[in-house]
Amino acid sequence: MFRPTSPQLSLLESKFLVSSEKRLRLQNSWAEIFRCRVLPFIDEEPLRAAFDAQNGRPDSSIRLLLSLHILQSNNDLTDTEVLDHLEFNF
Repeated sequence: MFRPTSPQLSLLESKFLVSSEKRLRLQNSWAEIFRCRVLPFIDEEPLRAAFDAQNGRPDSSIRLLLSLHILQSNNDLTDTEVLDHLEFNF
C-alpha cells in the first residue's frame, strides 16, 4: 500500500534529542544541506503505481530509502554499515 512520507516531524527527531550546541553543529553540517536541497526533490508519486492500493502493509518512506541508497553510494558503505548509521548515528 502506498503511503506518502508525512511532512510532520517526530518528537524523536535528532534535533529534539540533542543539546542546542549539537543542534547548531547539525544545522551547519552536510546533513542540513541534504535535508533542504535533496529531500524535497525526491518525488514519491511516480512510484505509487508499484504499490497495491488495497492490500499489503504501508510502504516505508520512499524518501528515506532513496536517501539511504544515495548516502551508501556516496560514502562507499555496505548494507550493514548504512543500516547501522541509520539506527545509531544521529
